[in-house]
This record gives sequence, structure tokens and C-alpha cells, in this order.
Amino acid sequence: VLPLFVIFLLFYLWPKKLMDVEYTKIMQGDIEEVVTPLSNSVLQADRFARVRASTTGEIEKIMFRKGDSVKKGDLIIKIKNDEQFARLKLAEANLKAGIAQLRQTKIRSSSIQKSLDRAEKLFSEKIVSESNFEQTKTESQVIQEALNISEANILQLEAQLRIARSLYDNTFIRAPFDGTVSDLYVEVGEYLVPSTP
Repeated sequence: VLPLFVIFLLFYLWPKKLMDVEYTKIMQGDIEEVVTPLSNSVLQADRFARVRASTTGEIEKIMFRKGDSVKKGDLIIKIKNDEQFARLKLAEANLKAGIAQLRQTKIRSSSIQKSLDRAEKLFSEKIVSESNFEQTKTESQVIQEALNISEANILQLEAQLRIARSLYDNTFIRAPFDGTVSDLYVEVGEYLVPSTP
């Protein structure tokens, strides 16, 4: 029994070999994942957009370089736009002139309507001739048509302004979402055509 007790004591009291433990101090930083090349792998972005030009023109400025971070709406490329800007200003001026013409036509229409009301009253009292009354009536119809034309003209001028603004805005190529510029296929001075990446 004694030898068994001695073996038992030796087994529990004998120094045991300790296991080596590696440790790393935890620090704040970017999370990295190591991908082992056990098989062919492809690393892809969650979202990807090949931004393309929607108008023609010469590149005036490139605001970001490959690898730069961008926010949604950031201007990436500016195309020379002197002509588009001039067309936009012309469309704005034409609309202002059209609105002024419409106001003027409304004033004339109101004045002629008052004249027509007076002429109608005077005609019923036999104070003015039928020809004078008919002339005032015709003037009222003519000014009403002029008013309709002026209102239609405003719609056309507003459409022209929207087109001019769209053409001008297309000279600013913007980031479609937050991300990183992964590639640039163009340089300052190059001439873009629609669909150029």
C-alpha cells in the first residue's frame, strides 16, 4: 500500500510541464481579415458603380484621385460648361421676359374687359353704336387669345429652362453613393462623349 501511496504522491506533486500561452494586447484599430489562398477567391465591393458621362465635353477638373474616399453627391469630375451655363442664363432670362409679357397681357385683358362691360351697358342703353360694341367685343376675344398664347408660352419657356438646367447639371459628374474611387479612366483635357466611364 505504501508503494502505491508514494506513486500517487509523486504523480500529483511532481512538477508538470506548463503549456506555452500566446497573448496579444487588445488595441483599437481597423479590423482585418486574413484570407488564406486555399482556393481561388475574389474580393468585391458591396456596391460598385461605373460612373459614366451623360454629355459631351472637355474635362476641366478631376476632384479626386484613385483611392480617395467620396461622399454621395461629391463632385468627381467637372466638364467645361461655358456654353451650357450661357444657355441656362438665356433660358432664365427668356422665362422672366415671358412672365413680364404675361402680366402685361393680363393687365390689357382686364382693361379691355372693363371696356367691354361699359360698351355692353352703353349699347343696351342705345348710347353707342352696334359697330363700336362689336369692335370692343372683338378686341376682348383677341386679347383673350393673346392671354392663352402667353400662358402656353410660359409652359414652353419653363420646359426650355428645365432642359438647359439639366444640360448644365450634366457637366458635373457626382458620386452616386459614399465609397472609394477605385479607378480613373480619364485625364484633364480629354474629351468625353456620353457613356464614357
